[in-house]
Amino acid sequence: KKILCKAFMGLARDAANTMKDIINESENASLVGNLAFVDKSNEQNVAYVTAESVDVNKLALEDYMNKPQPLDLDWYLVHQVILAVHPLASLIDWGSSAGTGNPLYSIHKTSTYVGLEDSSYLNFYTLKDKDWHPLLCD
Repeated sequence: KKILCKAFMGLARDAANTMKDIINESENASLVGNLAFVDKSNEQNVAYVTAESVDVNKLALEDYMNKPQPLDLDWYLVHQVILAVHPLASLIDWGSSAGTGNPLYSIHKTSTYVGLEDSSYLNFYTLKDKDWHPLLCD
């Protein structure tokens, strides 16, 4: 389980580092396009990115390229890394670290590992998995 946990954390860290690199090079249109998501609720299939903006944080990729703004790294870390890893990882009964008694895996450990400074609001997601039955037990 310890090896599997390290693998999960490593993959999460690698994905987060890739996002950080893309956001740091946000003037490169081909890289930023990798972070775009398509809104299928309209027939135009417009690609959007998420910016750090108080007024509008969902920008059409084309608008972003015409007038770049800082991208919201925390949003990407939560929605594209943490919420992709956590549902699967929470299905495993990780047990505790030898000596400390702390769980091997938690959403907060993953958040810290990928560089998300405040994970307190992610408690909402930890409540949902309490009734799940682990796939992998001792």
